[in-house]
Amino acid sequence: MLSERGSASCYVGHPGRSALHADQALLVGGEDMFSLGDSEVYYLSCTATDMRKGFDALCGEVRRGMGRDPISGEVFIFYNSGRTRLKLLHWKRGGFVLYHKRFERGILTLPRLEAREGGYQVSWRELVLMVEGVELERIRSRKRYDISLKNSINSARISL
Repeated sequence: MLSERGSASCYVGHPGRSALHADQALLVGGEDMFSLGDSEVYYLSCTATDMRKGFDALCGEVRRGMGRDPISGEVFIFYNSGRTRLKLLHWKRGGFVLYHKRFERGILTLPRLEAREGGYQVSWRELVLMVEGVELERIRSRKRYDISLKNSINSARISL
């Protein structure tokens, strides 16, 4: 069944209660429980990761491999050696969320990565382009004026 937005509709049923639409079930306090966007900070792993790793092992990768705190609210991006699988680890509202994508066709496009310790910070836009298979080195982006609330309320920056 398709919802008004054209996406697959799913219902969450609870015994003794009426079924909830998935959009309603995933809202807690007016905030999406499972959502990512340009307000998060993203770190891409420098090396391929075994996709059998779960929450705890990936937290270890974040601490040891990236030198970051997994409960910081930042999103940590991992990929396998064939770049056919992608995992994003994110701490949100009292627990970890793990997004896992398997590419049925094509592979994750990565920027040129030099071997180094720590992760590479990437933007939401760069992540979306990588998942869509766009080569970041071939993109020419025009400079845009962007006021970022992350830096400070009165500061402005130029983003690419």
